[in-house]
Formats: sequence, C-alpha cells, structure tokens
Amino acid sequence: MESLGFNQLLDVLFVILVTASCWLSLSSSSDRNEGRTKEWKRELEDLRRSLELLINEAGTASRNLDKNLAERHEQLTQLLAKIESSPSVINAAAAPAPQTIAEPRQATIELKNQDEFDPDSPNPSWGTSRPAQQAAEEPSGLREQIEISKEDQRESNKRQKREITVQRKLTIDPLAARVAKRLLLRGQEIHIVARKLDLSLSVVRVLDRELREENPEYRGSGDDDFQALEPADEIYSADIEAEGAAAQTRGRG
Repeated sequence: MESLGFNQLLDVLFVILVTASCWLSLSSSSDRNEGRTKEWKRELEDLRRSLELLINEAGTASRNLDKNLAERHEQLTQLLAKIESSPSVINAAAAPAPQTIAEPRQATIELKNQDEFDPDSPNPSWGTSRPAQQAAEEPSGLREQIEISKEDQRESNKRQKREITVQRKLTIDPLAARVAKRLLLRGQEIHIVARKLDLSLSVVRVLDRELREENPEYRGSGDDDFQALEPADEIYSADIEAEGAAAQTRGRG
C-alpha cells in the first residue's frame, strides 16, 4: 500500500466502478430480454391456437357444404327420375311434332303483256285502290329483294334470340334445367317451379319459352305473367328491331 500513490488508487477505483456498472447493465438487459422473450412466446402460442381454431372451422364448413350439395344433387336426381316416369310426360315427349309444309311462292303476274283496252281482260285499276295498283306495278325484282330482306331480318331475330337464351342459361345448373322443363311439361306454373327448384322467375320463363319453340303442342304453364319481359329482354328486343330495320334498308338500297 505504501508503494501505491493517490493517483494509482484512483485508477483502480475507476476500473472497479466501470466493471461493476457494466455487469449491472448486462444483467438488467438480460432480464428485460428474457421478459420480452416470454411475452413473445405467449403471443405466438395464442396465435397458433387461433389459427388451429380457424382451420377447424373452415374444415367443418367445407364438410357441411359438400354434404348439402350431395343431398341437393340426390334430391334433384330422384325428382327427375320421378318426373320422367310420369305417364303425362312420357306421352308429351312421344307426341310427334306437326310438320309444317312450306307454301310455294305465288308467281308474280306481269301486267305489261295485258292490253288495258282489251274488253275481255278487265282493267287492273277497276276496284283497286291506288296504293294496291302501285304495288302491283312494282318490278318483280324489287318485291323479291324486299321479301329476301324480310326473311334475313326474321332469321337474324331468331338467331339473336337464341344467343340471348344461351347467355341467360350459362348460369343454370343443367340438371336443374332438365327438372324445370319436366315440371313445366307436367303443367306446373312458373312461380311454383321457381320456388321448388330455388331458381329465379326469369330463368324459368326462358325455359318456358324454349319449350314453346321446341314443342309446338306445348301450351305453356298457365302463368299469366310468362310473357312479361324483363328490362334486359326489352333492351335486347330493341336491338333486334333496330338491326332488322337496318337490314331492310340495306336490302332496299
């Protein structure tokens, strides 16, 4: 102790103080980190439990949905088999559709070869109004062109109606559509079929119109509202009429 001076003693005390402060700082930091680690572990455990619960609930919901779909498919299959075995449906399906015979076009009469002053041949103007006489004097080529444009318009309207029907049927279950058609053939009303099969009235009306086009003997379901067009159908009908008028104008030109 005699060899140590005052300054050296101060240096030793300073080293001891720094060492003690470092040790205290490290020990307190480790305690804080340990507390944070325990808190994080607890949060991770809670998160893991929540995820397991969500996965179990999703699996249960998926199994219930599969079960409901299987039951609905089985019910529709049984209903379809019951309808197909019905005598009224069998007779309606077996009835042959009436054959339409196309009437031959009447030949146009050439009035230029007739003598208006011939007493044996009556004057075309007698008993004929002026518009009818003008229509008779029109060239046969123009009348044929007008008839062809009208036929093109009718074919275009039918094709567009079929396209509209196909677009409306894209969202229909094929099995449900078959069952709905069978019920309509048995005379069920549109709103009853829609309620039984959980379908919209517009979809059942589309199927009803298809049956009218496919089977001429089908007289409809008896629903008073089956001819009511929805807003989308009115828009499509307006487009069809506009395109038909344009086609007729092009034919005359």
